[in-house]
Amino acid sequence: RNMRLTFGIHGFLFLALALGRGAADEDSYTKCIASTGEGCNARESTFLEKMRVKSQDEIKAQKLRLRKMDKGQMKEELADWIDRRLRICKQLAPDTAQDLVSAARARHPDPFARPHAFLAAWGNIKSADRAAILLEEFHWTQYGAEFRRIDTDGDGELIYEELHSAVSEFNSDEDAIYDCFDDCQDHQEDGECGLLAYAVTRSLFSQYCEQSDSDELAELEATLLQRLDDLVASADPEEIGLEVDENGIIID
Repeated sequence: RNMRLTFGIHGFLFLALALGRGAADEDSYTKCIASTGEGCNARESTFLEKMRVKSQDEIKAQKLRLRKMDKGQMKEELADWIDRRLRICKQLAPDTAQDLVSAARARHPDPFARPHAFLAAWGNIKSADRAAILLEEFHWTQYGAEFRRIDTDGDGELIYEELHSAVSEFNSDEDAIYDCFDDCQDHQEDGECGLLAYAVTRSLFSQYCEQSDSDELAELEATLLQRLDDLVASADPEEIGLEVDENGIIID
């Protein structure tokens, strides 16, 4: 997790890229910028040149392969190399908001086709996936535009410096900006700040990291769950994906 260093009366800080994330060497968290080659070490530069001549479909396939790799039992340096290659691929073939939302929704039962199963699963659905389910297209158009403006290197993940640079002109409260970034990291399993996690944070903060008086996602959740409860209570069991025996009794 990125941490802040507070200096002097102003409490001014820029994160020292990723303290506590287990850097394998002194440049472990220098971002490799695919568009310019800036910040890339020799190994990344070689990989970048290899991937630049690939088609978008080939890069997306490589990105999918890297995402599926289980880093749990790997040595730190191998896991770090997967992350580095994935960051390069995400810059060369960025995920769109539609890609991310569609993938998140596909991981869970359809709320209206299978409301009973959806309600049973809801408690285990992560907050970022909940945002994908609850928010509508106009939300993703807005949040996607905001995110792309902040994500200056285009790798699909925000770092503190990027958020601070985009927001500090409108909000001088360093603690508020940090809290905003920290909240975003909390909503993504790998501790990064991607678009879906950013959307959760935007339910609690303005685009300039000002604390909101309301929680739009909580309101949308309450509305959806009430609709589904009503649907389950009034619908024919078979119409909402439930199995029934010959006597019409629901089979668990």
